Amino acid sequence: MEAAAPFCSRDRVAVAVSGGPDSTALLLLLRGWTVTTGRSLIALTVNHDLRTDAAKEAEQVANWCKKIGIEHQILRWTGKKPETGLQAAARKARYRLMEHWCRENGVGDLCVGHTQNDQVETFLFRMSRGSGPDGLAAMPLVAFHGDIRIVRPLLTITRSRINATLDEAAQPSIEDPMNADRRYARTVIRHQVERLQKLGVSLSDVAVAARLFGEVRTKNETATSDLYRRIVVLHSAGYADIDATEWRDANAEVASRLIAALIQKIGGGDYFPRRERLERIVNALERDTDLTRTLGGCKISARGEVIRVQREHRAIRAKVSVAPGGFAIWDGRFELEFSKNVQPRKNMMEVRALGEQGWQVLVTTPSVRERIDRYRNIPVSALYALPAVWGGEMIAEVPHLSYSIDETIENIVSSVGIRRRPPLESPPFWVA
Repeated sequence: MEAAAPFCSRDRVAVAVSGGPDSTALLLLLRGWTVTTGRSLIALTVNHDLRTDAAKEAEQVANWCKKIGIEHQILRWTGKKPETGLQAAARKARYRLMEHWCRENGVGDLCVGHTQNDQVETFLFRMSRGSGPDGLAAMPLVAFHGDIRIVRPLLTITRSRINATLDEAAQPSIEDPMNADRRYARTVIRHQVERLQKLGVSLSDVAVAARLFGEVRTKNETATSDLYRRIVVLHSAGYADIDATEWRDANAEVASRLIAALIQKIGGGDYFPRRERLERIVNALERDTDLTRTLGGCKISARGEVIRVQREHRAIRAKVSVAPGGFAIWDGRFELEFSKNVQPRKNMMEVRALGEQGWQVLVTTPSVRERIDRYRNIPVSALYALPAVWGGEMIAEVPHLSYSIDETIENIVSSVGIRRRPPLESPPFWVA
């Protein structure tokens, strides 16, 4: 735990507990750590509602927590479940629910029970999918999901030691039958790891390989972040300008990574763009001072001494519902907090892109026409890509433009900001 310091709070941390061996052992270990350090611990269990025993198992975890004096909350994944990609969807839902709870309750650190076995499985899975060096770094000790830190204290600990810890404490655990279901790629990889061990390949050797890739990734991300701070201007409206001369003079690999990271950030994607397409754009930017290309939901343009990365507004499909007092990430780009005092009649509203038609409506509004000079320095396509609160076909609010259809009420969106993304603003890859 000390390797993951400093923590967001000196008095409270959360732990994800499914009831499986790994998370249950982590629960016991964290209980001792929090007692020693004067902190309190809250355990979070997500009922995915995918099996008939799910609710009963969540209650079992609650009983174990009660027995050892740990506060516990059950969070439920409701709604229709996807027919394909179920494991990935369940994982996203699990993190979304737990992070939302942490955010609502002022907890900044969420500990999860990934072990060295999980690290090895992640490394082999990504290698089988042709991942590059960054992907082969596998999982970091600490990852940043907005303002919540995901901490993996057991990432260097084998599952055999986890089981020994549970045996020593006479603590039972729950085995999820989905972990044995060979329809899932992760399960197949797990069985391959067991075969490799029988052939004499140790987990620690594979984990060392992941660590070496992690150290390279850390170095590259640090250099990329340094270059970003030096030559990029990030505008609050969600686009970035790069000093083209400085960029062309920079180390080629770091310069390429900077473009990739900006495309991910401005485009709101989960991953860097594919290397082949990225290389074509980077090569063009190195040669040409007047061009426009598209990649990853972004328009990348070079005009003289400025390279601009901005969102393709026509590619935006994101919608999020307005939830009083809630938090949302819209289009992968903007973090929104909604006022707790949003009126009931506004609860059916949603955040969508302003769009070209929305902007045309806005400029006919007297209050906007009076302030139009304030917006002339924002590229038109960036204006179209801004988040707006819609009620049906009516624009209720555009936070970036200080526009509200009803000037007398409290803002629907209490705060909006560009989402911080590694490796640009967050600390670099945190090797376990």
